[in-house]
Amino acid sequence: MTTLDGWRASAPVGAAAGRLWSVDWLGVEPWGAALYGNPCRECGFDWSLTPAEAVRWVAGWGARLAAATAAADGTERRVDGGWSVSEYASHVGDNLRQWAERLQSARLAQQIQVAGYDPDALAVARGYATLPLAVAVWSSELAATTWVEVLTSALDEDVSLRHPTRGLQRAADVARNNCHDAFHHLWDVEQILVTSSSARVSAERPFYSRHADAYDLLITDPVEPWVDAVHDRLVLAGRPSASVLDAGCGTGRHAAALGAKGHRVDLADASPELLARASARCPASRALLVDLCTMRLPAEYDAVTCRGVLNDMITDAEREAAVAALAGCLRPGGLLFLDVREADASRSRADGGTRLVVAELTGTKQPTGNAELRFHTRTTWERGLLRVEERYELWRDGRVEQESSYDFTMRPWSRDELFELLRRHGLRHVDITAGVGRRTADRLLVVAR
Repeated sequence: MTTLDGWRASAPVGAAAGRLWSVDWLGVEPWGAALYGNPCRECGFDWSLTPAEAVRWVAGWGARLAAATAAADGTERRVDGGWSVSEYASHVGDNLRQWAERLQSARLAQQIQVAGYDPDALAVARGYATLPLAVAVWSSELAATTWVEVLTSALDEDVSLRHPTRGLQRAADVARNNCHDAFHHLWDVEQILVTSSSARVSAERPFYSRHADAYDLLITDPVEPWVDAVHDRLVLAGRPSASVLDAGCGTGRHAAALGAKGHRVDLADASPELLARASARCPASRALLVDLCTMRLPAEYDAVTCRGVLNDMITDAEREAAVAALAGCLRPGGLLFLDVREADASRSRADGGTRLVVAELTGTKQPTGNAELRFHTRTTWERGLLRVEERYELWRDGRVEQESSYDFTMRPWSRDELFELLRRHGLRHVDITAGVGRRTADRLLVVAR
């Protein structure tokens, strides 16, 4: 996980942070904290670090990049496109290299005017997509080493540049700006190389991807009981109009209902298909495509809700990371609401029988014709884990048009494990009761603060 040495990336910033970036004359485009937010709204970068701290962080860039990509081949990219891991590595190297050259031009030839460049055009011209990952990492590390040497001298000499759209760029500004670029793109790489079971399931499970249009037809548990329980606790806590993060939002049914009660809800999910549907349902909400295990957001929420997702975290490390991420989003006194499977009751339900649910797809975006999705599931218990076998059959006009299957594993929770893990991450007051708004009795409602 990307962090800045000696302090948390998402830590609150001091009053001085707002003075880091100023506009030298009218017409200069916003940049740095003014553009990305402080901390950065996506990666959590804290602009209050000193130029020297920025230089020290970039000095370790090569080691950080190598560690993050150790199990990668470089071709991985987000499911919705964008640059690959190798392309991000090449971009950071070229960006560091160009700013080092600009500062050297000012130091050695008194040339302070710099020209902008198009990163995408440079990526094509340089053939980023064809570079082997090992070469991209090597080149990027080499550029970082040179950059550190040049920035150290430029800071000592208080070198300044003039950028055509950003205006005056002091060496201190360049240090923070370039550090953010590297930090942010290391975060991009981490987001691409998701490692948690939950994120993999969200990306691969047909229920969350190719058949996402049937999600609301297959998951028909009523929304109101859960939303009422969350709302009532928030009102009791003196937060009748709360800022809420719905982590694992699905198609946004619960988020929309919370919004209707006056709460301000942001959406987060690892499935781009489900997140797109949630965003359409809640157009005023910010939508975040994240792996909960690597998610880093500012501690700005009165409440975080998470229904079902934590069951997909099957290793201790994943559970630790996910709970830490969720707790880290809360303001002091904020509430964490969880819906999880209870171990003993889940074991009783896992009888090996096959269950069938049929979803009529009339009115969805399916092509014309009478269509239905038949969803078969079989669940068994094995040494504390639920083994789930799913089969999907898309029927149209009386015949099977498409078949697919997917097997995955879930790990239910014990009350003792919940108490221990939540308290370890600073949530000292933990209430665990029977689940609400579920058609089966194997769920727990957890409220922690």
